[in-house]
Amino acid sequence: MALFNIWHDLLDTCVLECNGDPDELNRANMIQVSEQRLERLQEMGREAESLVALGESYNLWSWRNPWLLQWKRGIPGAEFGTIFVLLQGLAKELEQSGGMAAIPTPQTIDEQFDKLVDLWRLFHNKGRDLLKEEARELDARTTKGGMELSTQVRVLRTEMFNCVQCYGIRSYGGLYRQLLDQIDFLLLGALLADPGRS
Repeated sequence: MALFNIWHDLLDTCVLECNGDPDELNRANMIQVSEQRLERLQEMGREAESLVALGESYNLWSWRNPWLLQWKRGIPGAEFGTIFVLLQGLAKELEQSGGMAAIPTPQTIDEQFDKLVDLWRLFHNKGRDLLKEEARELDARTTKGGMELSTQVRVLRTEMFNCVQCYGIRSYGGLYRQLLDQIDFLLLGALLADPGRS
């Protein structure tokens, strides 16, 4: 949510120098997002919501407020909550703007969306497996009075976050970083295309 708010604040306070009607320039530089892509993004938001709900059902975390999870110590709840909120925000912004600003990139917008879908699929599948393992380990630690992380949890955490004991900046790696970077790129384009920002 912090990244989402930063983009909103930056775009609200920056002044773009341009000649002509800003609305006309905005439309000229906007790439429409197909209904199919928007629907897939909304579906990803629902999948993220179900992933967070899975963590809740395992008692790994609960909602502290509408945009922040309160997780058990050692559980990567902030990362799952961040992805959920950003995917929801991206879908909302694209619904409002109807498209994205043309941002110079070697890939087309369709390729950028395909990359997001692929990264999300990997994150979702590995995340679901990680949550199941984390819940199993949490139960084992409770009944056995503490223990080391299993090999499976270590492997999944390393693939997803590029760390095992992930706290703060150290969790910004692996598949999580790639997914955040992709969402960030698309969110910037959606925010720049918003007709209310000129």
